[in-house]
Amino acid sequence: MRRRIADNVSARIDPLMRNISGKLFRGADRRIYFRIFDFNGSAWKMARRQAEPHRRKLYDLFDREALDAMLPAPDADLHVQDGIIDYSGPKLLVGLCLWAARNL
Repeated sequence: MRRRIADNVSARIDPLMRNISGKLFRGADRRIYFRIFDFNGSAWKMARRQAEPHRRKLYDLFDREALDAMLPAPDADLHVQDGIIDYSGPKLLVGLCLWAARNL
């Protein structure tokens, strides 16, 4: 009986705590896709910093102003409407900069 009461109380409290703090009361943050796709997050900013020295190698392939508009500096935040779809272009350019480091 005690176990059933504890489970019932936990089932009612956990959703409330999830809404308040964005994560479960007992556990890690469950928003893995939020962290993976966040172009302004710490992991993507680290990749952007590594790619930045190789940006100039892409100026022969792309218009400089268009490239700079599409891929801002590593510490600048980029705000778009859809965080998954609209960040795909800048992420591709980061990958291209890293590729250019070895191949151009």
